[in-house]
Amino acid sequence: MSEQSKLEQNKELVRRFYLTCVVRADFGNWRELVREDYIQHSPLAENGVEGLRKFATGYLEQYPEVTLEFKRIVAEGDLVVTHSHVVRYPGDNGVSVMDIFRVEDGLVAEHWEAFVPVPDATISGQGLF
Repeated sequence: MSEQSKLEQNKELVRRFYLTCVVRADFGNWRELVREDYIQHSPLAENGVEGLRKFATGYLEQYPEVTLEFKRIVAEGDLVVTHSHVVRYPGDNGVSVMDIFRVEDGLVAEHWEAFVPVPDATISGQGLF
């Protein structure tokens, strides 16, 4: 498999993982997406699949109409970076989220994140996306 093919495969894995496990809190096929010993650097969730499940389930209960739109997905080596617009409820400006995922043996192994609320306006006049 070429390096480019591997990068595309990693990007698709992260996209599927994020939409399935994180946004929909669907863990029916988690073994195909994420390592059981998943390392979490987010201040909002515990390590491991159970920590992720707890976070995702709680978030979905709090924001049942949450949507996520990927603006960018970039891969290099074993890392995949996503830049997303998360809208928690209708009328919400949302949150700009940047995530870094490390892929190991075809599964999501580790995660870092940074997020900021989307403002009504910016000083530069440029949006966050």
